[in-house]
Amino acid sequence: MFSTSSLPLHAELLLLAHDPASGKRLIPEGHLKAGLAGAALLELNLQEALALECDGKEARLRSSGADVAPELVPLLARADGFTPKKAVARIGGAESFKDRAGDLRDATWNRLESDGLVRSHEDRLMGVFPTTRRVQLTSARSGRVEAIRGALTGSNQPDPRTSGLVAVIAATGLLPKLVPEMNKRQRKERARQIADGGWGGDAVAKAISDVQSAIVAGVIVPAMATTTS
Repeated sequence: MFSTSSLPLHAELLLLAHDPASGKRLIPEGHLKAGLAGAALLELNLQEALALECDGKEARLRSSGADVAPELVPLLARADGFTPKKAVARIGGAESFKDRAGDLRDATWNRLESDGLVRSHEDRLMGVFPTTRRVQLTSARSGRVEAIRGALTGSNQPDPRTSGLVAVIAATGLLPKLVPEMNKRQRKERARQIADGGWGGDAVAKAISDVQSAIVAGVIVPAMATTTS
């Protein structure tokens, strides 16, 4: 069960990436899927279900065997033994033959709705194509936006969870949508400092930094493939 005070990172990203009233997605679908993959990996790391271990020159994700939520079980299996970049690609990128990030998105929406945090409405795009939009029913999103804004301006010291969320939304290109009033250069620099800050210790900072880089790669590579095709 989700609650407004204990949303996992992938659920927070899903809410933040959509307009709360209209349900419109604020970033491209590929960016969101890469972000969801990265957010889920960080959530597993914060839950101590997935650790980042050095293996020669590369750091790899290793499962601890801890129990996780049902929607995260297949992602944990796909990430175990791989680098963050490879894990994001296997879950939400070009190397995923099955749309696992899409499955995670849908499962998360369903849990948010069953817990009374969103309400779905069936519509038709251009009057023809069926589509679903989701209206957010709580202040969970606005509370996290304020936490992100506080972290960026320095009024709040970010905890590991907020640091990871800032890193994910910065990598997906969502940050300007959430804090448009902040100077672009300052916003980008502060987001980098937060991701690299080690607020939860060196191991957490390393996981956040590696996953952020993996999301960026997951966003850029498909875009390049589309451009050159």
